Amino acid sequence: MIKKQLKILMFIAINAIFITLNAQNSVVEVKMHVTKSSDTHNADLLAIKEKVRTDELKTAMDSNYSIIGDTLKVHLSFFDVKAFGPLELNNPISLNAETYTTQWKQHYSVGNHILFLFMNEGDGYEFKKLDISDPLLQNHLFPEVMNFIRQHLPSGNEDIVDDGTRFLANAIMPVWTDYTKGAAEVLVQNDKYKKNRINRFHGNYGFGFFDLQPANASEVENMKLVNAIYKDENKDEHWFFSNQYIYTDAGYISGFTQSKVFNWPISLEESDTIVVVHDHFLYNLLTYIEESGKFDATQKVSDWSWEYTDTYDRILTNLSNMSDTTSNDKLILEFDDSYIGNEGGEISILCLAYNNTWCNVFASDLTLEILFPDFSNNLSDIDNDEYAPWGSHKLANDIHDEILVNDNFITLAIEGENSGAWKYVANNFLVYFTKKRQEHGHIATGFPDGESNTVIHVGGDDLVEIAPWQTSGKSAHLYLGYILNR
Repeated sequence: MIKKQLKILMFIAINAIFITLNAQNSVVEVKMHVTKSSDTHNADLLAIKEKVRTDELKTAMDSNYSIIGDTLKVHLSFFDVKAFGPLELNNPISLNAETYTTQWKQHYSVGNHILFLFMNEGDGYEFKKLDISDPLLQNHLFPEVMNFIRQHLPSGNEDIVDDGTRFLANAIMPVWTDYTKGAAEVLVQNDKYKKNRINRFHGNYGFGFFDLQPANASEVENMKLVNAIYKDENKDEHWFFSNQYIYTDAGYISGFTQSKVFNWPISLEESDTIVVVHDHFLYNLLTYIEESGKFDATQKVSDWSWEYTDTYDRILTNLSNMSDTTSNDKLILEFDDSYIGNEGGEISILCLAYNNTWCNVFASDLTLEILFPDFSNNLSDIDNDEYAPWGSHKLANDIHDEILVNDNFITLAIEGENSGAWKYVANNFLVYFTKKRQEHGHIATGFPDGESNTVIHVGGDDLVEIAPWQTSGKSAHLYLGYILNR
């Protein structure tokens, strides 16, 4: 008889404590259920109730338009297996956490409900289960999100409710809002992500470029010969020797310090020689200038009429106004850092980075400056392991690799707009799409514009856009780390 009554009355609160926030839209209620009457005023249980983050839950509910209904109820159920109301039972009730949760979900099948289940099986109350009602599960707190939250719950009854409701509020709060979408649409128009643009993520391209500048008679004195070397894919060495006009001053290359550029090593090998070691871009440039037999004594080489042909080659498009080279013509090799601080400006065509767009930079800026500005504290330190969701700043291929082993990401299937990755995009979660290539990988970000397969990204063809995107061959990764840190 008692067991039958318990099943009927289990979900009727013996004591219900409500906290109702008088909100503009949503209402958050905290409801405490106890099966043992004497626990009604249990200080430890009341302390757990006070840990519910009602303000944050309300803010999240007000911000999320995909959740049906304007009321959220947080249930704190304290189930003592040897008590029913004022009665002490001789035998414990044979009801485990899974069965309790199943019946709770059946009872609260309508509306937005969250359950924190604690059970006393003889040694005091112990947290057993976090679950949600089906409407919340279907409309926003999808299984991958809830599993992520459950995996990161702390120990200790109060901490579980404290962090648990914070995690839930962060998950309910949409990453994409009208404001962040509008700001992203502005960001994508910035020219800094296009080809031939400067930014602070140069990677192996350093912070500047070498230039060649006409030398006057006084500068020619005490100059040293410059040679260049590169090794090809077979590790065969190729040398460029100049006997005519490629020189530098005796002390140092103007503007150059090893701390600024780590991929342009320069060494003094002989008293009259400076060796510049780099790949065949610099080798090809010096060779081309030497073989052209032309010179312009009024312009530095970067101002000549250059045309981009491929990553390593540039050619002159207009030789008609240039003089024939003579033995008196000298050029000083210098490192040009004049554009430092001019982020987004154009790079000289005589730079190996000329043909690159910056998909990795855009993904970082979008994430840290627009989507999560409230906890982006490492914007000035791109080498910090907490700089971006995937760690320190990396090239797109390396970002792809890091995401695959990062616990804050969940790899999703790329399917139709109502399932897989696009379901999360449509519900304003943050999903990155990556592709690893032999040379340059790619990263794009899912954009919820009401259309399927839409991303915001910078493409390899100088493309900066928000548009439907062919995701064949790509990987989709749901980022949930912000739930823990927001």
